[in-house]
Amino acid sequence: MNSDSFGSSLEAYSNLVHPADREAMVARMAAAETGQETYFEAQQRFVRPVDDAIVHALVVCEVSETSAGRVLHGLLLDITRRVEAEEELGLARQLVDLAGRTARLGGWRVELNSRQLVWTSETADIHELPRGTAPALEEAIDFYAPEHRERIREVFWRCAETGQAYDETLQIVTTTGRPVWVRTIGEPERDPDGNIIAIQGAFQDVSELVKERDRSQGLSRRLVDTLESISDAFFTLDHEWRFTFMNNQAEILLDRTRDSLLGKVVWEEFPDALNTAFERSIAGLWTIRKPCVLPNTTRL
Repeated sequence: MNSDSFGSSLEAYSNLVHPADREAMVARMAAAETGQETYFEAQQRFVRPVDDAIVHALVVCEVSETSAGRVLHGLLLDITRRVEAEEELGLARQLVDLAGRTARLGGWRVELNSRQLVWTSETADIHELPRGTAPALEEAIDFYAPEHRERIREVFWRCAETGQAYDETLQIVTTTGRPVWVRTIGEPERDPDGNIIAIQGAFQDVSELVKERDRSQGLSRRLVDTLESISDAFFTLDHEWRFTFMNNQAEILLDRTRDSLLGKVVWEEFPDALNTAFERSIAGLWTIRKPCVLPNTTRL
């Protein structure tokens, strides 16, 4: 709108202010009029008449005494883009915080000159410490289980000295004495001249993943022990007909050690097996996805 259509009264100005901000604006103006305030700044929203769009503005007002009486001077600065950018940044931070809480994932940073350590809220949560906690570097290292402290020192200072990033799965002990498996990632931060000035990285609670991995490995070990103890020969092949497992009886049957066959293609190692009962028995197994039991007379 132009100055002619705006009008020259406080009421005209007030009508442009967003309804939610209007009461506070009128109160500030009244305080200025009575001399209670001589200067104030406020952030206000205006409704643009041409399209009802919301405009954010920084309003700066100052009262001066003149021969004609008290005069209020004002300056309006359009800060819509700044406010929208801050809102977008705030939303992004909320999403990052949500992702961090869901994945139990935090971050950290160490300035090398001062050795000042900064933790995100999620990293403090994992240590079961109040958010905003900023321990000394050695105090943070002391949270690692004794058997893992030397390793974290080694990879951290190697990163600080040479720039070699690291990705380690180690165990910490929280302030309540609870053991927690964590994945800690560190990488160098450099200044414009290429000098390493800080180390920063991620910190994630992976206790459930480690627990599941250990359970899976335990099942695998028990399965291998079972297959090694049976009296039948047992071996597995992948989609490319390569040996992936053999038990002791299979080594005896094939007259080959597993070290010499694992990863090798069965048809290349036993070419005489082509066009035999063995080939006919296992042909099409990937289609029916069932194990094949070969008769005792079958040979490779």
